Amino acid sequence: MKIMQVVLFISSASVVFLDEVLSLGLDQSQLSSRVYHKLQWKNIPICSNSNNKTLLYNMSALAGNPFNVKKYVLKCSILCQVFSESCYAFQVSVKSDGGAANDVFCYQFNDLPVGVSKYPQNNCSLHVADNIKILFTLVELVFPNVSSWGFLDNTPNLTDSNLIEILGAAKYYHMNIGRGISVYKLDLENVFLFDYHHFNIFADALDAQRMKSFFVNAPDGTIVVGQTSDEPSYGLGPIASYLKKINLDVTNMQFRGKWVFLWQQGAYEKTLSFLDSGKQLLTKQFLIYNRDQLTPFLTGKLSESEFNNINKKMSIGHLYF
Repeated sequence: MKIMQVVLFISSASVVFLDEVLSLGLDQSQLSSRVYHKLQWKNIPICSNSNNKTLLYNMSALAGNPFNVKKYVLKCSILCQVFSESCYAFQVSVKSDGGAANDVFCYQFNDLPVGVSKYPQNNCSLHVADNIKILFTLVELVFPNVSSWGFLDNTPNLTDSNLIEILGAAKYYHMNIGRGISVYKLDLENVFLFDYHHFNIFADALDAQRMKSFFVNAPDGTIVVGQTSDEPSYGLGPIASYLKKINLDVTNMQFRGKWVFLWQQGAYEKTLSFLDSGKQLLTKQFLIYNRDQLTPFLTGKLSESEFNNINKKMSIGHLYF
């Protein structure tokens, strides 16, 4: 089943204001008059944790509780346009000391943002240019919602504790509801999970090597979705260095903790991995697309109609967010 392509709730506003330009000592002719759009999922901000971004400015110890970030978003958008013609996106992040002091960071992206997920704490905002927003409505987006539970949770092993749901497509409940690590491969083109494996290293020490073999033998480009249940940490020691090498670092995993991850063979830097030792169900929603579909369109080599025709034929890509 194909999922709906138009799934992002996007609010837009022009970011070119003459008074702000003048206050920065800039000439209005330096701006591209580009319009950016804030990305949200059901009113929850979507932000990037990618290291492939450039810090444009940061400001410390700013007063305000609640803190009004709008003028800093405006400043970030202006600097993004001035310093780079290829500024596809910018992000403003706010760090608070828990009181009235706030630090603001402005980043720019000269390529498509990666490592994107929801930020319910509402302390950042990712803004993309018009052409990127249009692409997000053209490319097929896949939204896996992945859960993990631990034995020490307040309410462990609920009905949906082992759920992986691809929004708009299907739900997957793995059969081994006991302890261990469960992994699926994701068919991005047809939007379904397959090749399920469960590793209960607590019960069988050999499962650690079996798990390593699963990752080693995954074909280049394979996307893997992983989750844990009850207790995933015991017995991982012998393969911990290998997992760290492929950017699945479990050094800080706690006994009876939780772990969800999204990983791709050959693109380890794009790994999204979350460890948690709290008392609540750990749930993460990922956003994935085939970046190979976007490149010709971004570079202006294809018309929109040509792009749509190719979009129907593309196989799995090597880059995702």
